[in-house]
Amino acid sequence: FPSHDTFHIPAFTLPEYVKLYKRMRKWITETKNPKWRYTREMLRDYVLILANSGMRVGEANNLKESDVIEFKDGIGRKNYMFNVKGKTGKRTVIPRTNAVRYAERVMKRNAAWKSKWESEQVKTSRVEGSVRTKGYKEAHIKGDWFFRMPDGKQVITLIDQFKVLLKSCELEKNRYGEQYTLYSMRHFYAVQMLNKSTAYRYWET
Repeated sequence: FPSHDTFHIPAFTLPEYVKLYKRMRKWITETKNPKWRYTREMLRDYVLILANSGMRVGEANNLKESDVIEFKDGIGRKNYMFNVKGKTGKRTVIPRTNAVRYAERVMKRNAAWKSKWESEQVKTSRVEGSVRTKGYKEAHIKGDWFFRMPDGKQVITLIDQFKVLLKSCELEKNRYGEQYTLYSMRHFYAVQMLNKSTAYRYWET
Protein backbone atom coordinates (compact mmCIF):
# COMPACT_ATOMS: atom_id res chain seq x y z
CA PHE A 1 0.00 0.00 0.00
CA PRO A 2 1.28 3.50 -0.74
CA SER A 3 2.41 5.55 2.22
CA HIS A 4 0.21 8.46 3.19
CA ASP A 5 2.93 10.08 5.30
CA THR A 6 5.35 10.91 2.49
CA PHE A 7 6.23 14.60 2.46
CA HIS A 8 6.18 16.30 -0.92
CA ILE A 9 7.58 19.78 -1.40
CA PRO A 10 4.79 21.69 -3.13
CA ALA A 11 5.24 23.98 -6.11
CA PHE A 12 3.72 27.44 -6.19
CA THR A 13 0.90 27.94 -8.66
CA LEU A 14 1.21 30.77 -11.19
CA PRO A 15 -1.26 33.04 -9.33
CA GLU A 16 0.65 32.39 -6.09
CA TYR A 17 3.95 33.22 -7.78
CA VAL A 18 2.53 36.48 -9.09
CA LYS A 19 1.21 37.32 -5.62
CA LEU A 20 4.62 36.52 -4.12
CA TYR A 21 6.75 38.69 -6.41
CA LYS A 22 4.32 41.59 -6.16
CA ARG A 23 4.44 41.34 -2.38
CA MET A 24 8.27 41.31 -2.45
CA ARG A 25 8.32 44.65 -4.24
CA LYS A 26 6.26 46.29 -1.49
CA TRP A 27 7.99 44.38 1.33
CA ILE A 28 11.34 45.94 0.39
CA THR A 29 9.99 49.46 0.86
CA GLU A 30 8.51 48.72 4.30
CA THR A 31 11.79 49.09 6.18
CA LYS A 32 14.17 52.02 6.60
CA ASN A 33 16.95 49.88 8.10
CA PRO A 34 19.70 49.61 5.42
CA LYS A 35 20.70 46.04 6.37
CA TRP A 36 17.12 44.81 6.49
CA ARG A 37 16.42 46.42 3.13
CA TYR A 38 19.58 44.84 1.71
CA THR A 39 18.45 41.39 2.94
CA ARG A 40 15.00 41.83 1.45
CA GLU A 41 16.41 42.98 -1.89
CA MET A 42 18.84 40.07 -1.93
CA LEU A 43 16.09 37.58 -1.01
CA ARG A 44 13.92 38.88 -3.85
CA ASP A 45 16.64 38.28 -6.43
CA TYR A 46 17.51 34.95 -4.81
CA VAL A 47 13.89 33.78 -5.11
CA LEU A 48 13.47 35.08 -8.67
CA ILE A 49 16.67 33.42 -9.85
CA LEU A 50 15.65 30.10 -8.29
CA ALA A 51 12.22 30.37 -9.92
CA ASN A 52 13.71 31.13 -13.35
CA SER A 53 16.59 28.67 -13.35
CA GLY A 54 15.66 25.55 -11.36
CA MET A 55 18.83 25.97 -9.33
CA ARG A 56 18.96 24.11 -6.01
CA VAL A 57 19.16 26.08 -2.76
CA GLY A 58 22.55 24.59 -1.88
CA GLU A 59 23.87 25.44 -5.33
CA ALA A 60 22.75 29.05 -4.95
CA ASN A 61 24.36 29.35 -1.53
CA ASN A 62 27.69 28.03 -2.87
CA LEU A 63 27.63 30.18 -6.00
CA LYS A 64 30.46 32.67 -6.50
CA GLU A 65 30.57 35.68 -8.80
CA SER A 66 33.34 34.00 -10.78
CA ASP A 67 30.88 31.15 -11.45
CA VAL A 68 28.50 33.52 -13.27
CA ILE A 69 29.50 33.77 -16.93
CA GLU A 70 27.94 36.11 -19.49
CA PHE A 71 27.14 34.73 -22.94
CA LYS A 72 24.78 35.18 -25.87
CA ASP A 73 22.35 32.50 -26.90
CA GLY A 74 21.69 31.20 -30.40
CA ILE A 75 19.55 34.18 -31.34
CA GLY A 76 21.87 36.80 -29.88
CA ARG A 77 20.17 37.41 -26.54
CA LYS A 78 22.33 38.21 -23.52
CA ASN A 79 22.24 35.69 -20.70
CA TYR A 80 24.33 34.30 -17.84
CA MET A 81 25.29 30.71 -17.16
CA PHE A 82 25.77 29.57 -13.57
CA ASN A 83 28.49 27.00 -12.97
CA VAL A 84 27.15 25.47 -9.78
CA LYS A 85 28.22 22.79 -7.38
CA GLY A 86 25.81 20.94 -5.13
CA LYS A 87 24.73 17.53 -3.92
CA THR A 88 24.91 16.03 -7.42
CA GLY A 89 28.31 17.54 -8.19
CA LYS A 90 29.16 20.23 -10.73
CA ARG A 91 26.80 21.31 -13.49
CA THR A 92 25.91 24.34 -15.59
CA VAL A 93 22.56 26.03 -15.12
CA ILE A 94 21.14 28.19 -17.92
CA PRO A 95 18.29 30.37 -16.62
CA ARG A 96 15.54 31.98 -18.63
CA THR A 97 16.72 35.19 -20.28
CA ASN A 98 14.50 37.39 -18.11
CA ALA A 99 16.75 36.37 -15.17
CA VAL A 100 19.52 38.57 -16.66
CA ARG A 101 18.27 41.63 -14.82
CA TYR A 102 18.05 39.73 -11.53
CA ALA A 103 21.66 38.56 -11.83
CA GLU A 104 22.82 42.06 -12.74
CA ARG A 105 20.96 43.54 -9.77
CA VAL A 106 22.85 41.14 -7.50
CA MET A 107 26.23 42.08 -9.00
CA LYS A 108 25.45 45.81 -8.87
CA ARG A 109 24.41 45.53 -5.21
CA ASN A 110 27.53 43.51 -4.37
CA ALA A 111 29.72 46.17 -5.96
CA ALA A 112 27.97 48.91 -3.99
CA TRP A 113 28.48 47.06 -0.70
CA LYS A 114 32.01 45.81 -1.38
CA SER A 115 33.81 48.75 0.23
CA LYS A 116 31.66 48.38 3.35
CA TRP A 117 32.44 44.67 3.60
CA GLU A 118 36.16 45.31 3.16
CA SER A 119 36.28 48.11 5.74
CA GLU A 120 34.31 46.37 8.47
CA GLN A 121 36.44 44.63 11.01
CA VAL A 122 35.70 40.94 11.35
CA LYS A 123 34.08 40.31 14.70
CA THR A 124 35.20 37.21 16.56
CA SER A 125 35.34 36.15 20.17
CA ARG A 126 38.66 34.41 19.61
CA VAL A 127 42.04 36.09 19.99
CA GLU A 128 43.16 37.79 16.77
CA GLY A 129 46.12 36.02 15.23
CA SER A 130 45.47 32.69 16.95
CA VAL A 131 45.79 29.46 14.99
CA ARG A 132 42.00 29.15 14.81
CA THR A 133 41.52 32.59 13.25
CA LYS A 134 44.58 32.65 11.01
CA GLY A 135 43.53 33.70 7.51
CA TYR A 136 39.91 34.21 8.55
CA LYS A 137 39.84 37.93 7.87
CA GLU A 138 41.52 37.58 4.49
CA ALA A 139 39.09 34.85 3.47
CA HIS A 140 36.18 36.99 4.60
CA ILE A 141 37.31 40.04 2.63
CA LYS A 142 38.19 38.11 -0.52
CA GLY A 143 35.00 36.05 -0.44
CA ASP A 144 33.58 35.92 -3.93
CA TRP A 145 30.07 34.85 -2.96
CA PHE A 146 27.33 35.78 -5.42
CA PHE A 147 24.64 35.91 -2.73
CA ARG A 148 25.93 37.47 0.50
CA MET A 149 24.55 38.39 3.87
CA PRO A 150 24.71 42.09 4.94
CA ASP A 151 28.09 41.45 6.61
CA GLY A 152 29.51 40.01 3.38
CA LYS A 153 29.57 36.41 4.54
CA GLN A 154 28.24 33.43 2.62
CA VAL A 155 24.53 32.71 2.83
CA ILE A 156 23.89 29.64 4.96
CA THR A 157 20.10 29.73 4.87
CA LEU A 158 17.39 32.26 4.07
CA ILE A 159 14.49 30.09 5.14
CA ASP A 160 13.60 32.21 8.20
CA GLN A 161 13.35 35.39 6.12
CA PHE A 162 11.41 33.50 3.45
CA LYS A 163 8.91 32.25 6.04
CA VAL A 164 8.36 35.82 7.24
CA LEU A 165 7.73 36.88 3.65
CA LEU A 166 5.30 34.02 3.02
CA LYS A 167 3.40 34.79 6.22
CA SER A 168 3.08 38.44 5.22
CA CYS A 169 1.28 37.44 2.01
CA GLU A 170 -0.59 34.45 3.47
CA LEU A 171 1.22 31.87 1.34
CA GLU A 172 2.72 29.60 3.99
CA LYS A 173 0.93 26.45 2.77
CA ASN A 174 -0.92 25.19 -0.26
CA ARG A 175 -4.54 24.09 -0.17
CA TYR A 176 -3.51 20.61 0.98
CA GLY A 177 -1.73 22.02 4.02
CA GLU A 178 1.76 21.32 2.61
CA GLN A 179 4.42 23.82 3.73
CA TYR A 180 6.13 25.94 1.09
CA THR A 181 9.93 26.18 1.26
CA LEU A 182 12.63 27.74 -0.89
CA TYR A 183 12.79 24.42 -2.75
CA SER A 184 9.25 25.15 -3.89
CA MET A 185 10.78 27.67 -6.32
CA ARG A 186 12.75 24.89 -8.04
CA HIS A 187 9.60 22.80 -8.25
CA PHE A 188 7.72 25.79 -9.63
CA TYR A 189 10.33 26.15 -12.37
CA ALA A 190 10.07 22.47 -13.27
CA VAL A 191 6.28 22.61 -13.51
CA GLN A 192 6.35 25.73 -15.67
CA MET A 193 8.92 24.24 -18.03
CA LEU A 194 6.59 21.31 -18.54
CA ASN A 195 3.79 23.71 -19.34
CA LYS A 196 5.78 26.61 -20.81
CA SER A 197 3.49 27.21 -23.76
CA THR A 198 0.85 28.70 -21.44
CA ALA A 199 3.05 29.92 -18.59
CA TYR A 200 5.55 32.36 -20.04
CA ARG A 201 3.27 35.37 -20.20
CA TYR A 202 2.89 35.33 -16.40
CA TRP A 203 6.59 35.34 -15.62
CA GLU A 204 7.59 38.92 -16.30
CA THR A 205 8.30 40.73 -13.02
